[in-house]
Amino acid sequence: MLAYLDTLIGFAVVMLGASLIITILTQMVSALLSHRGANLKWGIENLFKHLPSCPLLNTAEHAAMVAKDVLTHPLISDSIFSMKLPIPIPEWFAERFKLATAIDPDELVAILKDLATRPAYQAIAGLPAELDALVSAQNPAVDRRLALLTTAPALANLHLDQAVPLLHETVRAVQDEAGKLEAWFNATMDRVSQRFTTYVRLWTVGFGVALAIITGLNTVTLLNRIYTNGDFRQQLVGAAPEVRDLTNKVLPEGSKPVLTQMYTAALAKALTDAKSSVTPATDIASDSAARDWIKANITDAAQQTAVTAAYNKEIEATLNQGVQNAAAVRNILTKASFDISQFGWDPKQPVLPQIPGVLATAALLSLGAPFWFNILKQATNLRPVLAKKQDTE
Repeated sequence: MLAYLDTLIGFAVVMLGASLIITILTQMVSALLSHRGANLKWGIENLFKHLPSCPLLNTAEHAAMVAKDVLTHPLISDSIFSMKLPIPIPEWFAERFKLATAIDPDELVAILKDLATRPAYQAIAGLPAELDALVSAQNPAVDRRLALLTTAPALANLHLDQAVPLLHETVRAVQDEAGKLEAWFNATMDRVSQRFTTYVRLWTVGFGVALAIITGLNTVTLLNRIYTNGDFRQQLVGAAPEVRDLTNKVLPEGSKPVLTQMYTAALAKALTDAKSSVTPATDIASDSAARDWIKANITDAAQQTAVTAAYNKEIEATLNQGVQNAAAVRNILTKASFDISQFGWDPKQPVLPQIPGVLATAALLSLGAPFWFNILKQATNLRPVLAKKQDTE
């Protein structure tokens, strides 16, 4: 029985190692193509297209223009692509990197107010007035809440100590939904998050299929070799702790996006390295947000320069970490005597019988690194119990 479990552990080590490489590639492509900024632009543009009582903003031309100007506004975007670079950069590529990767409702309101004062917007009859009306429009849900509260028959019978908490709760709810724009914005951000997750998932599946086809990694051959070769099996089992530790570094923990965790951790490390006593932030979603936070929370010029320099150094090290993690996966599997050529396309055998095993690999890799991490963690936790039981028998 232990041999079966060790076979599963060894197979999970290989699948998790390959999945980690796919995860690293997905993160690099997502950053390279600025998927988060592009999806945010898509969401803001759709928000403007469907806002009620905004006929000018609802047009595709104006919605695209305002969405682009919002996400490239200096308040939230400090991309180097906003400047003229000495080397030629494709326009479509540069445009994606000018886009901010995060925005909150207050920033959106402030930017729309600023855009309404610009000459280019003043030249479009009615658009500045429409923007001003939008940012000051009250959410209809607020009136409904207040009407339900004030007309409730039971309210008149409440004692004062019971009515005060109810009123406080209602005021907080009204504040959260005070503007029509904010209400639509929150709903749109949910769709943006879902769309970004779908893009990441598609890249994961695509890289999984590509890796399986290019390498010819055959699930059937791999499982058979692990089960029949005891030394190879034990080497893979021995590599499981290293793969688990590396996975904890690569995979994001909790519900926060990986980029949010990266920028938050980089800022916290920069404050420590610069010996700053300022309490670090807990939710930094973009590079521009980190730099704005430094400017807003560190008033001493020398200290601000030191923290910024430390932050730049930490970001550079973090970006290089992806390549190092991929190399670490390869080293771990190499030490465990795993050679992809032994389980890839066999030139001595017909191609057709090998295809099912390769397709199985593609399907299994598409499950993603979190799936194989959980499988490996559960199997390795079960192994001591099963080994003790086997020894007792």
